[in-house]
Amino acid sequence: MFKTKYLERCDIKLAYQVFGEGNTEDLIFVPGIVSHIEHCHKFPGFTKFIEKLSKHYRVLLFDKRGSGLSKRIDHAPSLEERLSDIDFMMEENSSEKAILLGYSEGAQVSALYAASNPSKVSKMILVSGLPHSSKLEKLWWMPKLFKYLILKRRVDKTVRDWGKGFFMEKSLPKEFFKVMPTGFHEELSRFETDAIAPESLKKLLYKSGRHDVTPFLKNVKTPTLVVHSKDDRIVPYYLGKKLNEFIDGSQFLSIDGLGHSFFYDPKSLIITSFLAFLSNPKKVNSP
Repeated sequence: MFKTKYLERCDIKLAYQVFGEGNTEDLIFVPGIVSHIEHCHKFPGFTKFIEKLSKHYRVLLFDKRGSGLSKRIDHAPSLEERLSDIDFMMEENSSEKAILLGYSEGAQVSALYAASNPSKVSKMILVSGLPHSSKLEKLWWMPKLFKYLILKRRVDKTVRDWGKGFFMEKSLPKEFFKVMPTGFHEELSRFETDAIAPESLKKLLYKSGRHDVTPFLKNVKTPTLVVHSKDDRIVPYYLGKKLNEFIDGSQFLSIDGLGHSFFYDPKSLIITSFLAFLSNPKKVNSP
């Protein structure tokens, strides 16, 4: 059974959970654009996936500042603040070096952290990640105003529908809905509502939509596995390939049918590939 704890640094308060106490090697799950560590356990497969990891590693989950059960803030966190969240988690749990499992936007953050703190990251898995927002890089020739208007249209639609469960539903693989409990769409709506308020989400999407960590990827020397599903409807597959291309020596695991997720793994194919990489970074088992 999981227990939610809290760490405090100045005016920052982060919610976190620890699995696999007693294991000597740490693995930190770095969340995406929004998170809620207690709601996540209601997703079929999530807790089981974390528990399998925790048989080998001490697994640390946390809600980034301003999201989920962590203290709300009046602005969208910068990339530098996201890096500080990882530092706070390591300090709080006396972790000197850790594996980073970065998911979605958290893959950006993890890659930047590894580039900036090579001695603190032993290995890294980037799932459904991206170096920058999709499509906008193809419009480099456009004036900033036009690129802003394109971003605004995308953000406004997401914010307008927030709390209806559509975003979370889009992130899940189609197979997931075959096992989804009755009324689970309402759970997806509650996840969105409890994870972050629409106005805060709006600020977050505007800021994250302009993030680009591509120039820093050449500095990543950590053994890295990039994982992306071809049917990801949130972050296009080509952006996962781009992460792999720009991180020298990284491994790429191409999968299909996982959507924008990693935890729905009824045949244990994904967890097997993760554990194989973590035990031997030069070898990746294809699911």
